[in-house]
Amino acid sequence: NRSRGSAAWLPLARMVAEIVKNPDRFHSNANENLRKSGERVWMEWTNSGIYDPEGRLTEFLAVGIDATERNRAETALEKMRKVLVEGQKIAHLGTFEYLADTRTTVWSDEEYRIYGLDPAGSSPDYDTLLAKCIHAGDAALLDRTFTAAVENRSIYELEHRIVRPDGSVRWVFDRAYPYFDETGKLIRYVGATLDITGRKEAEAALYEKELRLRLATEAAQIGAFDWNLQTDVNVWTPELERMYGLPVGGFVRTGTVWENLVHP
Repeated sequence: NRSRGSAAWLPLARMVAEIVKNPDRFHSNANENLRKSGERVWMEWTNSGIYDPEGRLTEFLAVGIDATERNRAETALEKMRKVLVEGQKIAHLGTFEYLADTRTTVWSDEEYRIYGLDPAGSSPDYDTLLAKCIHAGDAALLDRTFTAAVENRSIYELEHRIVRPDGSVRWVFDRAYPYFDETGKLIRYVGATLDITGRKEAEAALYEKELRLRLATEAAQIGAFDWNLQTDVNVWTPELERMYGLPVGGFVRTGTVWENLVHP
């Protein structure tokens, strides 16, 4: 309806101009239409011009198909993709594919971000990944682990370090599943990468605290124990065992045994 404003007719006007400019080509477009019932439907059109013997444009021929269901499916798929991308960003979880024939990779945007790379660029092939993205201390381990998974046609998983372009080191956990064709040939691995740097830093901090505490108790000759009254499991530190004249690891971890070590 022209009364709805000229802006609604601009795409149609452009298409007509394109048909006139290129009379030998078919031209496609899609638009939303409103039925008498009020229902909205999406139509996809293939258009061409019809000309008289003198080459003058006399008519337009348009063939349309109802693309409503496909449009809804595409819209739902795009919505799910956005949710997945946002979820990966929140969880610091990237996804990747390894293509066996070319030894190349396909990364999600979050995979790029985990590695500190620009999602607008291309993901590295396997050899470049090992040489430039994996920590030098873990590259050989990753290669051995992944090669063994390929040879055994099994799941690949590994905790390892990566190095970002700015030199910062991150810890990640990889897990990927193999996919084969009907002949049993490996096609690709599809997997996920989880950034576990925070967990590794917390573990390192906890280990350092425990180490300092152990050194302090040893220096002060302080023994300690952890006794679970429900299970009767009693865990002693090495210093406490030495106080009782026992070799390190020589205490049988029960409260009953402890009672036998105490003077009556």
